[in-house]
Amino acid sequence: MRIPASLAGSPPTRGRRFCGSTPSPTSSSFPRSLPSNASIGGRESSRPQGFTLIEILVAVAILAIALAAVQRAGSLATDGARETRARLAATWAASNRVAELRAGTQFPPAASNRLTVEQAGLSLVIDETVADTANPTIRRVSLAVTDAREPGRVLANLTAFVGRP
Repeated sequence: MRIPASLAGSPPTRGRRFCGSTPSPTSSSFPRSLPSNASIGGRESSRPQGFTLIEILVAVAILAIALAAVQRAGSLATDGARETRARLAATWAASNRVAELRAGTQFPPAASNRLTVEQAGLSLVIDETVADTANPTIRRVSLAVTDAREPGRVLANLTAFVGRP
């Protein structure tokens, strides 16, 4: 592709946009850039090179929406992991209480009890109900474990049977 001689030697003028920095036109290694309206491939281009402000704003808006979606997904994953951890700790606390009752030397009386325990760094409340069964040597133990900070939110339920020692 040949550049017309009238365009090849003309320095950039005001109003024309060029990508990158332009070295001094007096240096011997100065690459000549085509003006924005030069003929490329046989067509005359009147559109300046580079991005417009609107194009940049649209790209930034798309990027902001994508980053907000990623942040939301990360937040949901963190909340899910925290909830799973609390439910697991509550299940462990209930299982530990059943193990205590089974390991004890006394047969648990039929009654309701409320215990506060610490498990995996969480304060938990265990509502324990011991009830008689048709077999007098076995008692039914129902446990509901809640978060001490949110008493209405049950994290785990466990029902077990304890025999007379």
